[in-house]
Order: sequence, then structure tokens, then C-alpha cells
Amino acid sequence: MSKTNQENCRYRGFLEDWGALLGNWSYIAVVAFISVQMAMLGAQPAQALTNILQNPPQLPLRQETTSYTALPSQAKVLGQGKTLKEFDLSIEYINSRIRNPGERRIDQVRLRGYVGTNTSEDTPFVAPTIEVNPGDTVRVNLKNNLPIVPNCKVSPEKINEPHCFNGTNLHTHGLWISPTGNSDNVLLSINPGEEFQYEFNIPPEHPAGTFWYHPHRHGSTALQVASGMAGALIVHGDRKPEADGINQFTHGDIDTLLAGLTDMPERILVLQQIQYACLDDEGEIKVRKDLAGNVVAWVCDDEDTGGIEFYDSPGGNGLFGPGTWDKSGRHTSINGKIIPIIRGDGAHIPRVKAGQIERWRAIHAGVRDTISLEFRKSQRPVKGSIRYVKASEQDDWIQKY
Repeated sequence: MSKTNQENCRYRGFLEDWGALLGNWSYIAVVAFISVQMAMLGAQPAQALTNILQNPPQLPLRQETTSYTALPSQAKVLGQGKTLKEFDLSIEYINSRIRNPGERRIDQVRLRGYVGTNTSEDTPFVAPTIEVNPGDTVRVNLKNNLPIVPNCKVSPEKINEPHCFNGTNLHTHGLWISPTGNSDNVLLSINPGEEFQYEFNIPPEHPAGTFWYHPHRHGSTALQVASGMAGALIVHGDRKPEADGINQFTHGDIDTLLAGLTDMPERILVLQQIQYACLDDEGEIKVRKDLAGNVVAWVCDDEDTGGIEFYDSPGGNGLFGPGTWDKSGRHTSINGKIIPIIRGDGAHIPRVKAGQIERWRAIHAGVRDTISLEFRKSQRPVKGSIRYVKASEQDDWIQKY
């Protein structure tokens, strides 16, 4: 990827604008697990409280467990010391709104999304967080509430073309689990109206860490993930490193290094690229062009509802595919919010304090561009706010301040 492309994606709706929104910051250190110690040099503007970043909601455990699915289970009987954790998760269309800073408006959208107990109505396009431990047997009851797509059939010679956008499944990134049966099996298709129980048997020696989940059905993966169907999956561990013999060690969990920091805030950052479009009467993407006729942004009008329902635009105004993210003018979201403010509400999320050590878990759950994460201090007094700077103009704004 070119340097210009890297520059464009790293600023879009992410970290470099915090100096403008929160006052000047000194970013002291970032370590492997993205713990950050910060010292704030300026006061938080009062008007910035409308877009406070919050952690995604946690998916609660099901109170009463259900039976297994018909597919062969990876472990019919729980082993000694294993804990059963069962969750309910649905997929359906969600009507909501997404802030569009470049156009200084709020866009109405209708997108596919994960829905679970305690899912936030303000940020519905980030999935709830699943939290587990090594040795757990995890069951997820996935229910597909999307409507049936007529004529959803594909011939073998066209199997690699996008198709059947409402068929889905559930895939995890990074877990040491089986890819077969009713475990992390990407060959399954949970079609509209169907319900399926996944079972993930997490080994007792599984490392603690930050992982994530999303659909991975062949033919509809990118379209669904670009709708915001992705969430954090956190494995908590408490193992200490041990010596098994001369020059042989059993690794411990990184969580044990932080065990003494009982008041350390933890923030989960799910970065997503939700590339919705509004269409004209002929089904073409509404766009804005420069004087040379180049597409510089996808636009929506007051009466429009944005969505993601195709990969190819017949008129050539845009394609939902590689190379179109810059043209769309969309911003990378963090936990479903566009250019949010890292602050904390003082209740559920502690406020940022000078000298405070925090643990940040960052997940790149986008589909169209890489993200280069940077912490930068403003070099001069900031005029205006990056919250209303167009995505295509953010590079120049950042370099100026």
C-alpha cells in the first residue's frame, strides 16, 4: 500500500484529533498490549460531551442452557473443571443513524447487525463483547432474523462471486479451537429464519488476550462486516509463568502482569469501516464530484436511507470493493461512533487522569483499509475542530496542527 493511502486511513475518525477535542495531550507510552499512560495539559471543552466513547456492551450469559444442535459436538460431555457459558446472539436489520462529519449531517441508515441483550441503541453497529476464560465451553445460539432473499442460488462456476447476502455464520479470530462440526466452521451457512448453536471448546492452556468475531460465509462476508457485524471476544486468564525444568518454561497470561493495578481502566476499541451508500431513483450511488469529474464523496439527502445491498454499482459511480473507501468519504468508526471523544463518564468508564495507566484493547474490524495507529501531540493552538473536516482533507489538517 502506498504511503498516501496509509496516511489517509490512519487519520480517518481515529486518534489524531483528540488534541483538538480534549485539549493538548502528551502521549507517553504505548506497549504491546496497548496500555497507555497519558498526561492531559488542557481542559476538556464542555461542548464535546455529546460524543463520548464507551466500551461496547457486554453480552450477558444465558440463564438457562439449551440442548446441542444436530451436528456432531466437539465435546458431548464437559470435562472436569470446565465451565459452560452460553450466549444468545441474533442478526437482523437495524434502522439507526450515523454521523457524517464531512457533510455536517446525520445520515439515516438500515444495516445488518448483531443484536444481543443490552445492545446499545445509540451504537447498534458494533457487536456486543463476549468474555470467556481458558477451559470454558462456550455456546453461542445464533439466530438469523434477516429476510429470505428470492432466487438465492448460485452455480458452481460462480461460487466465488458475491451472492446470498442474508446467509451468514459465525467465525472467530485467534482462538485455538476446532474449525469443524458446530465449532468455528466457516463452511456452514445459517440461512434466513434458521437458528444454530455453536460450541467453542477453549483449551485450558489457551492464552489470555484480545480476539474478535464476525460472519465469514463465502459470498457475503465483506458486505456483512462492512455493515458493522463485528465484536470483541476477550479471553481473561490468571496463569503465572512457571519453570518446567532447566531452560523450559510455561508461559503465563499477560493479565497477571496487571493484577496489581486494581483501579486500571480498560477500554475496548473496535475500529470499523461502515461503507453505506444512498441511491438515486435508478439505483445508482449518489456521489459528489470535483471539477475534473472525479468522485470525492458518497452523499445522502434528508429523505434517503443508506444501506449496503450490493458489491457492484451498474453505473460506475462506485463499487463496494477494494479502492472505494477513499471515494466514499466515510470515516472509520470506533465502537460505532464517528470521531468520538476519549473521556469516560465517571460512572461506568473512569475519567482520564494525568499519570493514569490504562489498558486499551484495539481491534481492526474494518474490511477496506489498514489503520496505522499513532498518538500525536498538537504542535500549535488548534483552530476549529477536526470533527467537521472532510475525510479527504484530514491529512492536511493534521499536518497543520
